[in-house]
This record gives sequence, structure tokens and C-alpha cells, in this order.
Amino acid sequence: MPGCRTVPWTEVLGAWPQEPMASLVQFLASARYARSLFPCISQDTLLVGRTPNFEAGSGELQIRFDGELRQFTFTHRQRADDPQPWTRECAAGEWRPVLERILHKRLQWFHEG
Repeated sequence: MPGCRTVPWTEVLGAWPQEPMASLVQFLASARYARSLFPCISQDTLLVGRTPNFEAGSGELQIRFDGELRQFTFTHRQRADDPQPWTRECAAGEWRPVLERILHKRLQWFHEG
């Protein structure tokens, strides 16, 4: 599986100027744990890993926004060949609490406090 070339958050900010994805990216870029998240742009999907230039399909969080449905889809793929990765959808206005819960509770990447 090819590696995902991670980029600085400033580059990611420029990739999604439309709301609500722009707000989500700004939130991650300015979060206290932003230095521990490594973003990668893949067409219409933001991939977020825990290490620089991570291997795609190796535990990253995939974030996609569907403008027609006005909903976010968060997918955590643990392996590239995972036939049914964990997925959570939410309405456009619900992304922040859902994303925080995913990062803190579901993935346990960070602890509150």
C-alpha cells in the first residue's frame, strides 16, 4: 500500500475554502493536539494519521463532506483490506462534537483534560 504524503495544515486550509469543511479543517489545524495529527489530501477526502507520511489504510481517520446531502462521513480504516471499516455520519452542523468524540472516545487518540 502506498504511503500518504502528509502536508502542513496551512496547505490543507487552502484545499477546502468552502464551509463547513473549512471550519472543520481550521478546528483541527488550531487544536491543541494539531502537532500530533498529520493531514493528507486525497481528492475529496481529508485523511488524518498519527505519523508523518503514513501508509494509507493503516489506521487513519478519513473525513469526507457530501455537499448534496449536507453530511459528513468519518471513516476509521484499520487495514487497507478492511471490508467494513468503522463509519459515522452526521449532519453538517453536528461535526464538532462528533469529531471530538471520535478523537477522544472512539479512537482514543487524545484524552480530555
